Amino acid sequence: MSITESFSKALAHLDAAGRAERPLLPSRLATACTAVLPVDGAGICLFNSTGIPIPIGASDHHVQTAERLQFTAGQGPCLDAHSLGCTVIATESLIAQEWPMYYHSLVTRTRLRAVTAVPLTGGLTGTGAVEFYFQRSHGVADLNMIDANRVVATISELLIHHTATPGPDNASWAQNPTATARCAVFIAMGLLTIALHVSDHDALTLLRARAYATDRSVDDIAADLLHHRITTADFRHNDNPG
Repeated sequence: MSITESFSKALAHLDAAGRAERPLLPSRLATACTAVLPVDGAGICLFNSTGIPIPIGASDHHVQTAERLQFTAGQGPCLDAHSLGCTVIATESLIAQEWPMYYHSLVTRTRLRAVTAVPLTGGLTGTGAVEFYFQRSHGVADLNMIDANRVVATISELLIHHTATPGPDNASWAQNPTATARCAVFIAMGLLTIALHVSDHDALTLLRARAYATDRSVDDIAADLLHHRITTADFRHNDNPG
C-alpha cells in the first residue's frame, strides 16, 4: 500500500467518527499524519497577506502550544518555510542556534524537540505549511521526505477540494479555537494602531514584547485586550517598538 493510500485510509477512519465528536478537517488531516508517518505530532498553518500564520489544524495540544510559542517569538521553522518557500528541517540543536527565543519556550512548555516544516503545494503553494514534530532530534532523520512530501501534496489537494465543496468542513475552519484566537490578534493590532498611532508591525511588536515580559503568548495578550483585562494605555510605556 502506498503512503497516499495509507493516509487516505487513516483519514477515512477518522472521518467515520461521530460528527458530534469529530474535529474539523484540518485537525483530522494533521492526526492522520501521525498514523502513517513516524512523527509525534503535526500541524497545519495558513498565512495571511501580511505573513501572519493562522493555525487551522493540529494533532494535539502540544502542537497547538508549539505553534503559539513560535508565533509569539516571531521566529521558527514554519515561519522560515513559508518565507523561503522550501522545506526546513530543524533538530533541537539547530532550533537552539537559529531561533533561541522559540527554543527556550519549546523545551520548557512542550515535549517536542525537533521540527520538519513543509510548504503546502499545488494550488496552495505560498499560502501555508505542514509541520511535523518529533520528541527526539533523530526523528527528523527517520522521516522519509518522499513520503512526507506526498502526504503534504495530498493534504493540499484535500484542503482545496473541501474549500470548494459546500459542507460543514470548509467555512467553519476559521471557527476552531486556535484560529479564532489568532483572529483576535488582528483586532488587538487594530486597536493599538488607532490608540497609539503605530504601524501594524509595531502593534504586533508591542503585543510580542508584553507576551515575552509576562511569559505568555501573543494570543493570550490579545484576548486580554479584547476582554478589557488590559487596555491600550498599558502599552504606552513601550513607545517606539522595534
